Amino acid sequence: MSEPSRLYRLIEERLDGTLAELIAARRPHTPWRLIADEIRDSTKIDVSAEILRQWFADRIQIEVKVS
Repeated sequence: MSEPSRLYRLIEERLDGTLAELIAARRPHTPWRLIADEIRDSTKIDVSAEILRQWFADRIQIEVKVS
């Protein structure tokens, strides 16, 4: 992602921490829709699950360890 959009920056201004940290803590175990709802509840800003997915889908790596 190059320059963050206005919406992205506005959301980050209202979060404790960064949006990337919030997403990393919740994906892949939490659906995008529930993350969007959490962001709306905590920031009072509506963001769609699809926008979140577009912003972060290529930035998330899932690691599986088998012991």
